[in-house]
Amino acid sequence: MNDYYLEVGTSDYKEELSQAVHDLYHKDGLPIEISEVCREPNYLVSFIYANLKGKNVRNELTVKIVQYYIAHALGSVVLQGWEERFIRKKLKNDYNMFGSEMDEAYPKVAGYLNDQAETGFLRLRNRILVKSILEFLNDHQRIDLEGFMNFRSGQYKRELKKQIARAVNVYALQQEHESFVRLLKRFFESQRDNKNTMHMVINHKDEVAFYDDNHSVLINSSAESEDHPISVLLKRSPNRLIVHVAAEKQSGIARIVQEVFGDKMTYCRGCSLCKEN
Repeated sequence: MNDYYLEVGTSDYKEELSQAVHDLYHKDGLPIEISEVCREPNYLVSFIYANLKGKNVRNELTVKIVQYYIAHALGSVVLQGWEERFIRKKLKNDYNMFGSEMDEAYPKVAGYLNDQAETGFLRLRNRILVKSILEFLNDHQRIDLEGFMNFRSGQYKRELKKQIARAVNVYALQQEHESFVRLLKRFFESQRDNKNTMHMVINHKDEVAFYDDNHSVLINSSAESEDHPISVLLKRSPNRLIVHVAAEKQSGIARIVQEVFGDKMTYCRGCSLCKEN
């Protein structure tokens, strides 16, 4: 066999590896020949570096370049196939999630882990993984994906575990928030006898002011937390809430109030209250 070759085997990720091989095959200019052998349950791919014979600097550089592409391809196999099983296993074993809870939690946890714009976690995991694969390929001409992930991917798995813990924490906070909002919604929906309208303004100093429909002041005080305006709304239970332009810029309380009141809340686009505050 040619001195320059690489074999990749898997039994659990045949579909993902086949797609990665297909993508590599269609990359222009890569000097490799690819052969695939599928003997259930195993799938073996051979990469032969075409026209490379003998040890010299130019051939070694070509091999490094091709290995770079192959490492990224194998990284995509892990991210698209292996990670889901690992994340589900961690949610089950470390966080006691089963059945419907798992079905609800996994997409949100995975979505957080892969939200590159929000967290950058995906790029970090991929960088660590590709580096580990390249280090392995420097000394080996055969890589078994399952064996590599079990015994040679320690740094990557430690980072993934850390990211999963953060994602689960974010998910738990979201669950608490959604439970709180549902509770508030049920309370306000039960207050059907109230027909009053209230106006809420948060000015540039983060002071919350409430007015009645005649624009008379009901409450005007500095809000040190989001609980204060919520407690006011619980006591008054307005049927309709008008939030003025200044409050729309406050992502905290305005967002919660929007979730609770739904279409019973509207934003004012400019009036005397907006100008005064």
